[in-house]
Amino acid sequence: QRRDMGDPTATSTRAQRMARRLLLCLCLASVALFVSASSSLRQGSSSRLTHEFSAPEQFHISYTNVSNEMWVSWAITPSAASTNPVCQYSTLPVMEGTPHSAWIAQADTTTYKDGACNFSSCVPWDGTLHSARLKGLPYSTRIYYRCGDKQSGWSRVYSFMSAPDPANTDIPVSFIALGDIGYSENAAAVRDDILARGADADFFLAIGDVSYANGNQSGWDLYGRLWEPVYSQIPSLHSPGNHDGEWRYGNTYDYESVGGGDSGIAFAMRYPGPGPVASFDSKHTGNMESTSFWWSVNYGPVHILATSGVHEFLPGSEQYRFIENDLREAAKPENREKRPWIIVTNHYPMYATLADCFCNYTADATCQDPGTFFPGVLEVTANLIKDNLEPLLLRYNVDVFLSGHEHAYERTFPVKNMQATDTSSLHYYKNPQAPVHVMAGTGGGDPDTKWLPKDMYAWSAVRSDDQLTDTKPFGWLRVSMDGKYKMAFQYLNVASSAAEYVRDEFVIEKDVATVQYL
Repeated sequence: QRRDMGDPTATSTRAQRMARRLLLCLCLASVALFVSASSSLRQGSSSRLTHEFSAPEQFHISYTNVSNEMWVSWAITPSAASTNPVCQYSTLPVMEGTPHSAWIAQADTTTYKDGACNFSSCVPWDGTLHSARLKGLPYSTRIYYRCGDKQSGWSRVYSFMSAPDPANTDIPVSFIALGDIGYSENAAAVRDDILARGADADFFLAIGDVSYANGNQSGWDLYGRLWEPVYSQIPSLHSPGNHDGEWRYGNTYDYESVGGGDSGIAFAMRYPGPGPVASFDSKHTGNMESTSFWWSVNYGPVHILATSGVHEFLPGSEQYRFIENDLREAAKPENREKRPWIIVTNHYPMYATLADCFCNYTADATCQDPGTFFPGVLEVTANLIKDNLEPLLLRYNVDVFLSGHEHAYERTFPVKNMQATDTSSLHYYKNPQAPVHVMAGTGGGDPDTKWLPKDMYAWSAVRSDDQLTDTKPFGWLRVSMDGKYKMAFQYLNVASSAAEYVRDEFVIEKDVATVQYL
């Protein structure tokens, strides 16, 4: 008899409890072998990229659309038989001491095919993906888990802190944000710095262009292995970027010159999230569904809305309706009193001053070459994002807009409609009359270093080329709360000297829940 044992509040008979204990005992021998084989792999070491056998790997946790649940996702490569994959989870370390009763979540198993385009980087994938929903988690509690089965073996024990009770909106919050990540040595340096200085973060926002596989599906495995030490213990919420799939405004699948090769199905199936089930019909890989295309979460006094610039977002689209409905609800006075902060993310920035076609703010600007047209990413400019989404930010008094795409760091003064509203301080804003925009495409992608003149736009406050030394923009954004009405930001550049490690820092403070912009 099969039954969903994922809810710890469900009634459990003595026979079922005995069965679970027996399952634990039977698995300990195989677990010991796996742990022994893995003991030489230091957590956070790039040696985790070495992969020679089929076993559960690439662990990633993320919130679902239920506050006391957690997604756990993993892969097995190359493909191996998996008879009954599950996750065991408990408030005690499952593999330490005498085996005890653990909750069990059944996992779904699937695979996908991509990488069929006509250039050399498009390499198919051989593996299976597994996802389980850990249900009924006690709030603000350390949860231990391991996943697998007798056939494919078991993972080691990981742990995470469950989300707080959503009714508790007075708690401190700390989170990480960055985009344009990948699995290069630069990405490894950013990851190691996060493990050293940011492992206590409540959650992680990966704001698009996450793997840079570009059609080579093993690139998704390299990304998953490199970032597993972070993603297995910090809830990591992914959003799509143009390198993650073709979709509507992503990199064109069949054109290597614009970085194509991924249809988007790898992102959709590997990284579930807290959003509604959204679908996209790809002429290359068929229909795909994801809960990470666009989504929102509440955490303490903060509401976060992740939008997708690579899917249709213009007025009248499904996503635009979701964005407007979500912001309207979050901005209601009774909700803003509980959660005074609204943060919106998108892979594409609205305000940026790199010397490229994306940062062209003239009407009808485009990145297309004269006489050619490639549908997708080359249709998008910062101006297109700003013209269509900024009115919603202003109408619903959004505090901060986070983005990536350009492989650099840039932060604005409070700005609306191309005009800075407060330039009196570089580091402190009290009741600002517009959102602050932060672009942190610094996760490891090759840096963008060509800028427009600094004085061309008065709204640009801090950017990568302000550094005193010629260091590359690789780093991460740390956001933390100092009381319910003060939010502090630090951009930490791991390639800088110790004196310039904190490359930018600023504070936004409010003495009212909602500052009206219009």
